[in-house]
Amino acid sequence: MKKQIHKRCFDYSKSPHLVNLSLVKFSFGSRVATDHRVHAWQFEFKLGGPLAAARRTTQLPGEVLVQEDALAATTKLDTTLRSHCSTCLHRCPAPLPCPTCSLVVFCSEECQRIGVAGYHRAECGVLPTLVSLQLDPAAALAFRVLSSTTLPALRSKVSALLQEGSGTRPMLSVQRDYRTLYHLEGHDTARTESQLQETAAIACVLAHILFENCSSFLMDNTGKFCAISEEDIILVGGQLMRLILGLECNIHLTKEALVGTAVMNKGRGQEVGWSVYSALSFVNHSCVPNTLSTSHGKIKFLYSINIIPRGAEITDSYGERYVSHTRTERRTALQQHYYFCCGCAACQADWPLFKDIPEKPSLRCPSCFQALARFTCRLCDISCTSQATTQTGIRLYNAPDILKQLNKAWHDFLKATVQIQKGNISPELVEMVVTLMEILDKYTVYPSQAIINAQEALMACFDLMGSVHFLPITPKQK
Repeated sequence: MKKQIHKRCFDYSKSPHLVNLSLVKFSFGSRVATDHRVHAWQFEFKLGGPLAAARRTTQLPGEVLVQEDALAATTKLDTTLRSHCSTCLHRCPAPLPCPTCSLVVFCSEECQRIGVAGYHRAECGVLPTLVSLQLDPAAALAFRVLSSTTLPALRSKVSALLQEGSGTRPMLSVQRDYRTLYHLEGHDTARTESQLQETAAIACVLAHILFENCSSFLMDNTGKFCAISEEDIILVGGQLMRLILGLECNIHLTKEALVGTAVMNKGRGQEVGWSVYSALSFVNHSCVPNTLSTSHGKIKFLYSINIIPRGAEITDSYGERYVSHTRTERRTALQQHYYFCCGCAACQADWPLFKDIPEKPSLRCPSCFQALARFTCRLCDISCTSQATTQTGIRLYNAPDILKQLNKAWHDFLKATVQIQKGNISPELVEMVVTLMEILDKYTVYPSQAIINAQEALMACFDLMGSVHFLPITPKQK
């Protein structure tokens, strides 16, 4: 069973859980948009009607939960424009240039066609200006969104959205259109006046560029230029400001793993672009996340890194995890950028940093979850020496047998990490890491350095299955 599970990490086309969200309809019952949490397997994947993924009791570490293509994406506005495809954000081994400008490249004729006929048609003449402005990621992506449409189309879209209601995000749904971007949470009421003024100034500059230098933005369906009114200027400036605020709280970095240096513990690769997603924007933060997202160009994969029971909340980390930063540092950063105070388990209990966490894992009591002493919990008066169920319904396990399994899994894990550090990846290596993670997650006390190391190795595996750049081998490495 395990081999079949982990094989799906590599054979994407055969995974029942891995579906393109542009084809997916989500059914969340009566849950409303004010609760943006995503729960494991309380939704159904439907592709033209049939159920494409059966509901399961739990999700195991290493499984793909979501694959989603970006609603909008852009490369970094620097030298990355010449090394990565502006359409799909993949590195270009044989780049195709834009027929008009010399700033951007494409990885294929299809990406070139999409770019030249779409977003790049408006950006082509103003890209040098955008580069010189050194825009923040949210502003750059907001400009990409509006430059990909036209003023008449924007008028129609916003008019329809205003008729829907008060502007709050409606019933949770995954849609691949401007409606999702319009309803991104930007926390505008929590911003200071100076922050709003700064965002408004950026929006004014970008609106001016759109009106004065992007002729395709002003064309209607017949190819004729439309007249510009004062209301249009307010509309475009207002939408740019709304997008920037929403994207600042929902933007995802697109990264590329670097093979040729140590893969693990190296900041998870280099940043090559920015993107925004529909379903993934519903995933809440935790300093102890149970999932991890990795990039394959502008496509994101969401993996589980813990055992996730059915109905449990799916969480990702918006910033630093508890192992490297104190609770005060984490909460301060989250409050400044995302405008909330984290209440995850690590923050509530103020878990210690990695260096202060026990190095060796300890088997835990199935009742109080504290460490066992010689397979016995003195607090609960429970002895875990065989599989049984107590009169109170607590399911015991054979701790001596689990300890033997843990020692073997740890030995296999150490062998696997040697190969992962070198940038090697295979289903067998992933299975070694996942086997250890399952035992640690199910039977040991949180937190421990062993759990963190296993998760780091699993993260490195996911990164190696995403976008990868192989660095030149130095004479010393040879």
